[in-house]
Amino acid sequence: MKSNKGFWITAGAAILAAVILAAVLLAGRREASAQGNEQGGTLADALNGGSARDKYMTEEAAIIRRMKDEMLIREASGSAPIDFLKGMIPHREAEVSMAESYLKYGGESRELEDLARDIVTARKEELDQMNDLLKQYQESKETDEEKEALYLEDCSRIFGTEEDSSRRAGEDPDTIDQAFAWGMLRCHQMAADMARSILEHTEEGADEELRGLAETILESQEEEIRRMESLLSDKNTL
Repeated sequence: MKSNKGFWITAGAAILAAVILAAVLLAGRREASAQGNEQGGTLADALNGGSARDKYMTEEAAIIRRMKDEMLIREASGSAPIDFLKGMIPHREAEVSMAESYLKYGGESRELEDLARDIVTARKEELDQMNDLLKQYQESKETDEEKEALYLEDCSRIFGTEEDSSRRAGEDPDTIDQAFAWGMLRCHQMAADMARSILEHTEEGADEELRGLAETILESQEEEIRRMESLLSDKNTL
């Protein structure tokens, strides 16, 4: 009799433990689902490494790290145009990668989706032109160390300002749309500043194609910055 009583006590304890474990797992799944929905993701996203926003932000961080590493001028070329192009090429490649990542994971903003597609098309065309120009400048072997030093001084300030603004922001985007817009704004401002600088440190006539490219970059960046800032200012949009 005592043996039977002990058996049922043990069995009851096991059943109770199983019920508690099931309840804990269910609660965890519900919490993950809620977090995924809040961040624009699904339960499957939450259980498989995060929402679409999280996955995009992870890729964006890796893209930005690679871009900054490739943009570093490790050896002076003696030419501001060469330094500009060597910095702008990885910058444009990064913007293409960010736009493609955003399109892959998908957001809610049709306007940002259209902008991302435009960025991919326009940047790839610019990259073809930049690579051709870089080859021309490298083959010419013309140098102007004074202008290069002034351009590199500007770049040091531009990169330092970008790092400071990133640390000050300290904001956590709620959606993938916000994450993409904020990341692109930072990249666009950097490109606009670089374009302004190279226009100051090149000559009209001698560097006409490069200056035309820089002017196009500056105009397109300022227009896209206005579009993204307008979207971000409307809390109901993104």
